[in-house]
Amino acid sequence: MSDKLDLILSNTIKVWNELLKPRTIFAFLFYLTFCYLIITKREIPQELNTVVSVILGFYFGQRVAHNGKDKGVGL
Repeated sequence: MSDKLDLILSNTIKVWNELLKPRTIFAFLFYLTFCYLIITKREIPQELNTVVSVILGFYFGQRVAHNGKDKGVGL
């Protein structure tokens, strides 16, 4: 039982370390602002729309490249 608890604690610490990186915090702030503007039905500035699109594209592009590398598939 202690091994499972240690594994959970270790994974939780890894997740928090990843979430507290500056790039993650900045990305989260851009997304939060974007969602706030949508919810309040305000106009979204083109610059913010571009930044959110680039961050989202980078995130999913990085995931696809990483998953393809793990499976031995070249992109």
